[in-house]
Amino acid sequence: MRIQQKGGFSPPESGVECLQVRQMPAIRGLSMYWFLMCLLGAYVLVMAVLNLFYRFRIPHSSPRTGGPLVSILVPARNEEANIAACLDSLFTQTYRNYEIIVLDDNSTDRTMEILKNYKAKHPGLRILSGGRKPEEWKGKTYAVHQLAEAAAGDFLYMTDADTIHKPEAVAWAVDRMIERKLDAFSAMPVQKTRTFFEKLIVPIVYLPMFMLPYSLLNSKKNRRLSFAIGQLFVFKKEAYKEMGGFEAVKGRITEDQAVSRLLKKNGFNYQFLDTRGLVECRMYGSLKECFNGFAKNFHEMVAYIPFLITILILIMLALVVVPVILLGGSIGTSGTTLTALSHALPGMLPGSTLLLVLPMAAFFTGWAVNLFFYRLSWYMPLLYPLFFTTFAVMLLSSIFNVATGRNPVWKSRVLSPSSAAFPAAAGPAQSASATRTY
Repeated sequence: MRIQQKGGFSPPESGVECLQVRQMPAIRGLSMYWFLMCLLGAYVLVMAVLNLFYRFRIPHSSPRTGGPLVSILVPARNEEANIAACLDSLFTQTYRNYEIIVLDDNSTDRTMEILKNYKAKHPGLRILSGGRKPEEWKGKTYAVHQLAEAAAGDFLYMTDADTIHKPEAVAWAVDRMIERKLDAFSAMPVQKTRTFFEKLIVPIVYLPMFMLPYSLLNSKKNRRLSFAIGQLFVFKKEAYKEMGGFEAVKGRITEDQAVSRLLKKNGFNYQFLDTRGLVECRMYGSLKECFNGFAKNFHEMVAYIPFLITILILIMLALVVVPVILLGGSIGTSGTTLTALSHALPGMLPGSTLLLVLPMAAFFTGWAVNLFFYRLSWYMPLLYPLFFTTFAVMLLSSIFNVATGRNPVWKSRVLSPSSAAFPAAAGPAQSASATRTY
């Protein structure tokens, strides 16, 4: 029998009640943790559904065969393994009014030899031999700058040498420019993966569409939020020149993001779309290429906003990876952790774990919808804890490299972040050797 003392306080009858009293702060913390998990899971699931509907509203074909002249521009540096397949796809376009210009960016492999062989079969192919890169430029920005200077088209269709284009891809791009009255757009290709590590790491490129709504990215009123992927960029030529071209971002490693921000900041009608499978790309062919390729992109981001990146890593690990570890540990210890947490949540039966698993299920479902849309293997969504852990490790590696002054190396070039987010244009680019045309 419990004895009532003065002041209305009744001491606990057992050690169990004493333990429960002492654990109340921890229980409240776990309850808040679960609530944050629910918010993240619900947000991710809603974003996945909204973006899925948005992508399905984008047409995936075009009957167009004629219209404005389109300049298809392809920079190529050491692309002997990819350039032939890329050109084969570009020469089968249903759209007829186009030119193809490829710039060999000082390759040390057989890229130029392959290009000359294609020139013999397709006399209309224009081949540029890139000039020596000025010190203040990054390699790709200078290559694309030279291509744009040589282009005669009303539209500039810029794409990478490791992409494959379905026959209607260029027609589709022209339709999107005209139908939406765009000054420019970038669009997400399907990322082709073969090895396990490609399948694990390459979906990093899908994260912005996983967390941000297309409608917000493409809002004219929102000039601060944008996204792009350099595998496909389409411009009106006059808009490209008016915004300063790639010369305006010549020192940037992530030149695609810099250009998209510059376009929106200056009021151009820019959107980020989805190619609906009309363009494919195999970004990297090995674990080393995956790691170095993304490290190159992360390096500049980490250099500009290291504190925010650190917060992102902590949130990602705490709300995405740790819950899975806790679930596994609870199963291994007869559900102790989940049972304790269930007591902290209002309206839940003691020992109930169903609602505790729901936020993880919502997060998993949102991630699965995103990956299935882009045709990744059925089992990859199941590995999301490993994916986000790998992502965190890569970001931490970039933080370490920035802190120790180590710059990434890509295609035999050492890259370093520019000193400004948007370097000012400095007049016509000069090089030690002029661009040659074949």
